[in-house]
Amino acid sequence: MKKILILTFLLILLTNRVYGQMSKEATVDCQINKTVCVQEIGYDKIKVTFDIIPKPVEFMKELTYKITLTKNDKPITDAKITMDLTMPGMFMGTNRPVIKHIGTGVYEGKGIIPRCPSGRKIWRANIKIERNDTSSIVSFTFEGK
Repeated sequence: MKKILILTFLLILLTNRVYGQMSKEATVDCQINKTVCVQEIGYDKIKVTFDIIPKPVEFMKELTYKITLTKNDKPITDAKITMDLTMPGMFMGTNRPVIKHIGTGVYEGKGIIPRCPSGRKIWRANIKIERNDTSSIVSFTFEGK
């Protein structure tokens, strides 16, 4: 009887921990289905514009990720960009599309965002920009369909 009570207690703790992790929804700061998203890297004044094509952003379909870098309205063409797509609060595997410079400060890559079995739809693009021996990371949190 004592073992059953202990096991029940542990199961309740585990269930609460898992539910607590799943219920932590991230705040969407990028309305990618309506428009491009923009952030500025504060110390360097680099404007980072992020877009996903086509819209609406649908899971399990090939997407094009477009990142544009400018400084004082001039294109930045010498950056190395890596992007990690993650789901806040849940590990969905490594999703790192190859991003390449295609000209005039525009960097592109292709990939697929998987559908989460739990039904969650919020994703985060963590974009690392390396340039002149420095690196910065900007994040865009968005919702897919």
